[in-house]
Amino acid sequence: MLFITKKSLESLAESHREPDMLLCYATPQGFSAITNRAILLINDNHMIVLFLNLFSTKIVHKLIFDLAEIQDQKYATKDPLTVLWSFNLKRQTWKFRIPNKILTLGSIQREFLMFVKQNIL
Repeated sequence: MLFITKKSLESLAESHREPDMLLCYATPQGFSAITNRAILLINDNHMIVLFLNLFSTKIVHKLIFDLAEIQDQKYATKDPLTVLWSFNLKRQTWKFRIPNKILTLGSIQREFLMFVKQNIL
């Protein structure tokens, strides 16, 4: 897939998504990352990480985290275009680089980041 679109992300996440979940496209970083592309799904109770293949056309691995188990969160805006969100969970550090805006995704990135700032941190 050359372009990441809202429709393509929603179709990939459809079978894993609950009705109240927000989604976003992120780049996992660090040794915990299975691939370098992911879809993050989040609600008040848990977060689902769907790791994507190189072309972002299929899901290669799925992880589910309870938000209550997340510790030592850091939310940093390194530049106006990107947010770095990291946390520890079961002795593993997870880091995600989340673009503030991707034109082909509309407002889903911003909505996800606002939810994290208001409800998770």
